[in-house]
Formats: sequence, structure tokens, C-alpha cells
Amino acid sequence: MNCIILGCANPAYNNIGVRVRRPSTKAVWAPNTDAGLCAVHSTQGVLVTVFIEETNDHHVETRMCGAAKGAVLATSSITRRMLITKEA
Repeated sequence: MNCIILGCANPAYNNIGVRVRRPSTKAVWAPNTDAGLCAVHSTQGVLVTVFIEETNDHHVETRMCGAAKGAVLATSSITRRMLITKEA
């Protein structure tokens, strides 16, 4: 896989992940995005814009844009579906 930065052909060894965690730092979900950054772009800094939308289907879908080939899609099931109102 190549770096998701437009115009970069370097190999992407650093996978981009998204995580929701409880105050105890235990993850509720933390899927990888199937998109990555090369060594140069993972250390020089990037702009990350987050847009969150409700689905109600017990899945997390990530869409990483910026790739020359279009969006990189990945879907993961949410396995911890308990309601958390306090630190767990």
C-alpha cells in the first residue's frame, strides 16, 4: 500500500487508526482504516479532519480521503455494545 497523501508514491508502513475510548483508556472500538502514511508524512505533520455520522448498525465505517485513487473504505463490527455512563 502506498501513502495516502496525494502525489506520494512512498510505501505506507504506518497504518492510520481511529479509536473511541472510555475514561479508563480501554477502547470501545479501534479499527484500522486500511490507509496509511509513509515515514516522511507520518513524522512531518498532517491535517486530519473528522466528520462523524450516526449509523445505528453496530459497525464503524472509515472513509479516508486524500488518496489519489479516491476514498479508502474499511468497516469493522463493534463488539462492546454496553452503555457506558461512568468510567469502566
